Amino acid sequence: YGPLKPEPFSVMKDPDLAKLRDAKDVVIEYAAQLKERGVPLLIVPLPLKPMLYGELVSSNATEEWLRHPDTVAFYKLLRDNGVDVLDLTADLAKFRERRKHIYIRAPKATDRAAIAEAEAMEKAKQDAFLMQDTHWTAEAMRFAAEKVSSYVKQKYPQTKQPVFNEIRAVDGGQSRSMGDLVKLLDLPDPEHGFKEEEQFLRRISDTTDSKLANITLLGDSFVNIYDDPSLGFADKAKPDVRMHAGFAQHLSFQLGQPLDVIAMNGKGATGVRREFAKRNDNEVREKKLVVWVRAARDLLPDV
Repeated sequence: YGPLKPEPFSVMKDPDLAKLRDAKDVVIEYAAQLKERGVPLLIVPLPLKPMLYGELVSSNATEEWLRHPDTVAFYKLLRDNGVDVLDLTADLAKFRERRKHIYIRAPKATDRAAIAEAEAMEKAKQDAFLMQDTHWTAEAMRFAAEKVSSYVKQKYPQTKQPVFNEIRAVDGGQSRSMGDLVKLLDLPDPEHGFKEEEQFLRRISDTTDSKLANITLLGDSFVNIYDDPSLGFADKAKPDVRMHAGFAQHLSFQLGQPLDVIAMNGKGATGVRREFAKRNDNEVREKKLVVWVRAARDLLPDV
């Protein structure tokens, strides 16, 4: 039925359970609550893997990306009701046409096989999503951070604030993870059927998060991956240490100022709002912008 037409109550559910409210009503109400406190709301809906890889969903797919037929009308409805929407679907679809940034050692001049492999890798296109994981690649994540940063700088100049601790890239390196999709298979020995995927992580200094920041970033595991070690790509020598290479860190780096980050895995729709609501009202009124990064499935049913 989608985001505009009310969903029927499923007969498979307990009839005594209360029906969940439509996402559009919740979002519009939340934006109104923030507006009452002088804080604009920017929603960044992130496409899921099948939306960008339609050719792998159906051999008959001809569109550059797949989306719910009511998407355009739905986002217009949100904008008409005071919710700013930055949809990155088209940008991430075009991102797939970019050449990959390859991090390899230069092969020896006499090693023809290695040279041929390196030349082939140079022609490879970017992956927007990991193959064995539901989340985006590190390069796509950094690309999205650049897009959001550029949009915020242009449309919300009032969010700029003085910085007392420099935000900088400190180092980078290859990290590996088996992926959450492989984990879900619950195999006794997944290494026999799968290899870990490798990503180059650019780590940012630990000066990116501050409760006093002008911008509050709400999000879920799309924000946390490459920072939260429980989501993979952790340093094998320090498996419990955060990596400081996620979306929040890179958005902060691009903006050149810290962010007030509330990102909860699996709770990007409701949990983060509840957590933010615990703040003192005066503290909330000090914010200049709330950026809500969330998977499109939370907004568009049946995506």
